[in-house]
Amino acid sequence: MDESARQLELVQVTFRNGLRNCVHWQISVLDRVSRDPQLSVFGARGMVELLFGWVNAVGGLRPAVVHGADSSLPYNYLYEMVVGNINGIPGGLYVKLGLKDADEDYPEVTIVSCHVATFPRGSQ
Repeated sequence: MDESARQLELVQVTFRNGLRNCVHWQISVLDRVSRDPQLSVFGARGMVELLFGWVNAVGGLRPAVVHGADSSLPYNYLYEMVVGNINGIPGGLYVKLGLKDADEDYPEVTIVSCHVATFPRGSQ
């Protein structure tokens, strides 16, 4: 198994283990989400609940295409998903994650991007 696939599995374990304290927010992303009228209604905890529900019911996590803005992030690999079927967000919610702690039993992730999906990405 290559390193990207191993880290993807650990990101999935984060959501399967059910521990909400293993999901963190990049501060700048949390600030932007809290100012977005469409997303602020969910709150930080509500958004994390949406992620847990989606990953455990549907899956949809996949390696993300890394763009120039991502190069300053302290992650070797990033993973993305589009969370669908959200009231008030017809296009879904685009979320990008990085593996913060690769502990085999209790890995942790950081949300490094979260916004309304502007175009279909195939996981809805």
